[in-house]
Amino acid sequence: MARGVSSIPAGAVLALAFLALMHTPVFASDVAVPDNGCTATLTEVAALPTEGNSGFEAWVEGEDIRLIAANLWDGINPLMESGSWIYNVSGDKDGVLTVNKLQRIPTTGATQAKYIPGPNGRDMLMINNYMKCGGKEEATARERPPCGPTSVYVPDGPGWADYKSLRTVGPTKSEYIYVGGGALWISVVENFMDQVSLWQFQRQDNNFDRRASMRVHAASDAVPTLVDDTLYFTVASKQSEKGSNNSACVLFALVDGSLMQVGALPAFGTSDLETIKFKGEDWLFVANERTEATVMINSHVYKFDKTGWAAFQDIPTTGARGGHFFIVGEDLWLGVANFGDMKHGKVESKSSLWRLNKEDQKFERMVEVDSFGATNWRHFTIKGHHFLALANQGHLTAKKYQTSYIYRLDTTCGGGDGSTPTRAQPMEEPLPPVPPAPEALPETPKSEL
Repeated sequence: MARGVSSIPAGAVLALAFLALMHTPVFASDVAVPDNGCTATLTEVAALPTEGNSGFEAWVEGEDIRLIAANLWDGINPLMESGSWIYNVSGDKDGVLTVNKLQRIPTTGATQAKYIPGPNGRDMLMINNYMKCGGKEEATARERPPCGPTSVYVPDGPGWADYKSLRTVGPTKSEYIYVGGGALWISVVENFMDQVSLWQFQRQDNNFDRRASMRVHAASDAVPTLVDDTLYFTVASKQSEKGSNNSACVLFALVDGSLMQVGALPAFGTSDLETIKFKGEDWLFVANERTEATVMINSHVYKFDKTGWAAFQDIPTTGARGGHFFIVGEDLWLGVANFGDMKHGKVESKSSLWRLNKEDQKFERMVEVDSFGATNWRHFTIKGHHFLALANQGHLTAKKYQTSYIYRLDTTCGGGDGSTPTRAQPMEEPLPPVPPAPEALPETPKSEL
């Protein structure tokens, strides 16, 4: 198989599209709530006004939780300028929350906020401003003013201060991974460029070096996975080159300093990927939003097997926009955020929580709530209680359903602390050697950062 540092051959893209077309989706149906002595309830404990919430991010700050809503648009501003609020969330021993606004960060079509713990002992908050440089035509023009739509913030007292900007084009999602002696790699999906750029954080000068890119048509999300000293990236495509929702998720491996395409998975309008390492095993959730005909389709759970993702289970979804793995006690859970049918303006749906049954090794739907253009779940714990924030984007043009919610999860399935990221989150396993870096891209010199 041919190797390439920055792109997939056109023929390979067409082959991937063909693979997706050959995979017939299974349509969603009702799933029975399990009768195994394990129960779960969600109780609404807070309602937050949001503006087209693209998703929540959460992290620990002392005894409290910080929660940010990445707001896409208020439905009014013609430039999609808005603000993304950071909240301080505190709670008591009875599971009662107090939520206060802490800081408003100016954003322009924000699609995601990503918390990155501790490079050089300093946390970072990365926000992707999809429309900061204008629409696709304007953002991809050869002659344009300097524009850094991926904004990086660092702690400044109780809030966050603007630190750096990365010159990306139509950024939607960022993910990070630490490898080797603490080397930080970051992927940024640049939707307007049909690519995912890879960056390394340089500790000596606190800078980001753009190292390589992976070209995938209509790239929508990318997640890293480290398996047996090999660094993999799974990249989702929302559409094929012909505009069909039947596309693919492409798997790359970093081998001897080069990015090699090593596999592909079927995808149907996919805009979100989620991974977790649980008890030494790597899991992937692919959130499928729609085929050409319907949003009532299955999304997919995979487990990594030797050199690639192996199918594990289909999850019935309704326009899935987000997945979120989290841990309660000794159990693996999955939150599924169902957007509904955006194409036909129907954002009313139900979003659900699933638990991996230890006996039959299948995810079972435990509980669901009404949702309105849901984009993601985010789990956190306070004083032994488990909470989940559900982001609703709502119906932007109709200016409806602009409220997101926090729920308390009560379950008889076992307790214990969750997996909310902290400032000093320990690694599950010893760090392997740092993989060789790909060659730097000549079209993106360091001076542009």
